[in-house]
Amino acid sequence: MTIFRIGYVLMLLFPSLTAWSGVEEELWKKAVTEAEAGQYEQAIADFTRLAENGLLVPELYQNLAACYQRSGQSGRAIACLEFALRQHPAEGEAVEAMLSGLLRALDRQLPRPSAGGWREALFFWVDRVSPTLLVGGFLGLWFMGWGTLALRMKYPRKGISVVGSSMLMLAMYAGIAWWEKTHPVPIGVAVQAEVPVFFGKNADDVPRFTLLEGDRVAVTAMEDSWLKIYTADGKTGWTRTGGMALVAGELKFPPDKNPLTTESGV
Repeated sequence: MTIFRIGYVLMLLFPSLTAWSGVEEELWKKAVTEAEAGQYEQAIADFTRLAENGLLVPELYQNLAACYQRSGQSGRAIACLEFALRQHPAEGEAVEAMLSGLLRALDRQLPRPSAGGWREALFFWVDRVSPTLLVGGFLGLWFMGWGTLALRMKYPRKGISVVGSSMLMLAMYAGIAWWEKTHPVPIGVAVQAEVPVFFGKNADDVPRFTLLEGDRVAVTAMEDSWLKIYTADGKTGWTRTGGMALVAGELKFPPDKNPLTTESGV
């Protein structure tokens, strides 16, 4: 296995192929073979085709990350792992371990930006829970709450009202948590060696600060070819889209090389 200068190499994964079509299975095997032979650009193209065809298993993005990292594109590797974390929270421990190792090797000190404020205080746990589970919790608590309140008509006890009302409040909390889960703040990942950030949307100005490849920021606005961003340490500014990958409901890379756009999945 080739060891690159950053001293950390992500491993290729090979998931169960039993539920896949013959075309998907053959293309996956072809991509893995190309990656193992050091043909990373071809492997990236084949893994990208699988993503564009709707294959959203976490191993796909982990393998894309491995290929990008081995070909010296660590920013894109980090973007793939961040997308895998968003789409597959149940696999978070394994993906987070890969991401942490890569960030340590790159010596990136800037942490992942958070929603901050009351959102982070109330919904810090939603990253580890799937939207389906949140919807199930909402529906279960909602109907149980109203069912409990209905019992009060037959058994007029104050305690029943308290329990029913509490269930309905928890149902509302689960519903809001689902909304926060399915509408997270987009993350931008620097995919160039240096990405300048300006006070305004004027590339002729002196940069306010510079992002290094692999740095992650929150994206609060998108206007034409500009992104308004803020960092985990509170810095804000505008940067050009050409130097950033966007991680949201989709994963989007700048169009100059190996674009990858995927539909959102659960």
